[in-house]
Amino acid sequence: MIVDPIYDNARLYRIRKETEDIKMEKKDIDWSNLSFGYQETDYSYVSNYKDGKWDDGQLTKDHTVTLNECAGVFQYAQTCLKDLRHTQQRMAELSASDLT
Repeated sequence: MIVDPIYDNARLYRIRKETEDIKMEKKDIDWSNLSFGYQETDYSYVSNYKDGKWDDGQLTKDHTVTLNECAGVFQYAQTCLKDLRHTQQRMAELSASDLT
């Protein structure tokens, strides 16, 4: 995919202008105690890829992520789970054979 910096800058400028009226206060973040858990934010930025390009996107208060049922992440996760099960079974077999 070829990136067009002029288009991308114009798109970002348009998004910034459209969201200027949204007043968000700066959060006081304790950076030294940041966890790896879910941190809900006031807004999420959503942009969709369709027909070979990204749309302008928008800020939303809806934090729902929608995935197509054919998304590769599901196949990848299923493969990881199957590999984990196989590894656990193999380790159990090896442990049992060590006892005899």
